[in-house]
Amino acid sequence: MWWRWALSILTLVSTGQGQNLVTQVCSKDMTYTDIGTNANAIIGGIYDMRESGTGKFGCGAVIRDLIQVLEASRFTISTLNTANYVPGVTFGMRVYDTCQKKSVALKALQELYPQTTARNPFCSQSNNLILGSVGPLSSSTAVVAADYASSIPTSLITPRAA
Repeated sequence: MWWRWALSILTLVSTGQGQNLVTQVCSKDMTYTDIGTNANAIIGGIYDMRESGTGKFGCGAVIRDLIQVLEASRFTISTLNTANYVPGVTFGMRVYDTCQKKSVALKALQELYPQTTARNPFCSQSNNLILGSVGPLSSSTAVVAADYASSIPTSLITPRAA
């Protein structure tokens, strides 16, 4: 099963610079995790790593299989960079946990592509190139994300959604 994730990421990305990505930084509000803080080419990860919590807020228990997906993604990014797949390019990943909530998946895409909600269409919060996104992993969140992604020029791979 891990090879599907590796193949998905390799489909999005064609290369990377030799660097072992062991660095992981969480955002201050804990909405995402950056893998590879020195990366200049970013892949978005919109994963349902935890069950939805009770009510509209919070997250439930960790879904072990989906944490393995995150680790496979980290491994693939590290492998691309170590192999110097694209000379001069270092890959990273910004991973959001949607907790199987449609609104969180939508917000994650809006944060990855701030120009879609900003008044200035050339708005960007960083100099990094966003290559595309992997996920969401559940069908219910994937439908919302795919609908939004179709309105912007981006690749969205949802290999686990039915």
